[in-house]
Amino acid sequence: MHVQLAPVSWEARHRTQQLLYEAVTEYVREGYNQAIREKRSYIGFLMTLMQRLVVSSTSAIRMTLEKRLEALSDPQEQLTIFSLYSEDEWAELDGQEQLEARLHTRLRALKNERAEVKMLLEAAARCEQTGTDAKAEALLEWIYRLQAE
Repeated sequence: MHVQLAPVSWEARHRTQQLLYEAVTEYVREGYNQAIREKRSYIGFLMTLMQRLVVSSTSAIRMTLEKRLEALSDPQEQLTIFSLYSEDEWAELDGQEQLEARLHTRLRALKNERAEVKMLLEAAARCEQTGTDAKAEALLEWIYRLQAE
């Protein structure tokens, strides 16, 4: 078995797929960086897998985003935390204020991530409706070339 990477060019008709790829890449980058900051390497690993799927196919990323949205609906899911306070401001808060701030921040962050994943899912659905996936087209061209040889 011989594996070979083949570049896929974005043509004008693939613009929605390119935008989806860029949006998911940014989502993954933010999630990965946050996971590393929070020392949650397993989340960073999941983000890396998601990025690999986005280069696989639009359908694969749509299914992955659907699973992510399900996970975000789980009340125990606490992935995303963006602090509203600097380290100095945080140190000045008492324990109860820190607890309330953390809870508020987590709930807001989860709501924001849910909204972002829903937006990405809608973009993936639009891509699937616009026609053949650019990567699928490239694969078919490759197969036809091999058959011709």
